[in-house]
Amino acid sequence: MTSTSIPHINEQIQELRALGILFDDTERVNIVRFLSENTYYEKLRTYLGNNPDHLEQPGITFAELVELSRIDFRLSRQVLTLSLSIEHALKLRIIPLILNSQGVLLSECLDKIDDEQKQKAAGKKTRSKLPSEQLIKTTPYSRSYLNNNSDNDDSGRQKTVRECSLWELFETQSFWFILELYKASCSIAQEEPAVPFELLESVKNLRNAASHGNCLLAKTTSVAHQEGDACQLSEEMPELFPTPSPLQQLSTSETTYLSPILLHDFCALLYCHRSFVSSQRIRAHSFEELGVLATRIDEAKQLLQKEPAEDSQFRREISSTLGFLLLAIDHFIKGN
Repeated sequence: MTSTSIPHINEQIQELRALGILFDDTERVNIVRFLSENTYYEKLRTYLGNNPDHLEQPGITFAELVELSRIDFRLSRQVLTLSLSIEHALKLRIIPLILNSQGVLLSECLDKIDDEQKQKAAGKKTRSKLPSEQLIKTTPYSRSYLNNNSDNDDSGRQKTVRECSLWELFETQSFWFILELYKASCSIAQEEPAVPFELLESVKNLRNAASHGNCLLAKTTSVAHQEGDACQLSEEMPELFPTPSPLQQLSTSETTYLSPILLHDFCALLYCHRSFVSSQRIRAHSFEELGVLATRIDEAKQLLQKEPAEDSQFRREISSTLGFLLLAIDHFIKGN
């Protein structure tokens, strides 16, 4: 099957069987329905890794693979909810820094953001517009309540980022820009950041993956962090993850996981939420939703721990990954 072809659903089922997914013919009707109504073949196959043809037999049933995809969906929704709360809290941190400077700090922040982008672009043949030179883009929702009710200034010319108020930037710019604005405002105002900026970068990466519908629980060999980063992150989070921390397992345990980068970034997400979100109602709601997620993860883990048709490294990696997520959520809730 080529990357450009879309096989008939019967061929998809044959492919799943060839990849070692376990099911019998009595399940065929349910499999056809799931692949037609709930997800598509290539997305389901993603959980097996980038090169499933070269893996050992996964030793997992189709029902278990479906359960993994459902947990992934719920996890993605929770990532988006938590990251939206962090983004809102970041804006609340930026406001007093800008207002206390009578708006002067905003211009300096834009200069600093531009300077950093210039440094990153040094040596490149083509030059993109600097962040402050970018034209703003509103949506039908934001356009109705922003200044002048449009993307344009009084002369009808479309406004750039530098020509916008802080309020307009909050409503039109990306999460990346909000992070850069927080970073720049802390630096210029000589304000100690609530967390290391590297952790916010991890939050951004995880949020983007969830918002684009990436499979968070997909098996990956990506190593985005040095071996010592997990312990370093644990040291940054002593209140959230007391010793022994689940993070320490990433670099000190021989246990293997589907995606170490996911576990690192998920812990960073929990830590940033705890560090930035001060509203007790939002925190309580987050604990409640995470508790529901933990229950579903535990149910999936119990399903995998039943006597399998055959054991495999893949099954063990799924079980250890789900166990890590449970431990991280438990520490987060108890630590608050």
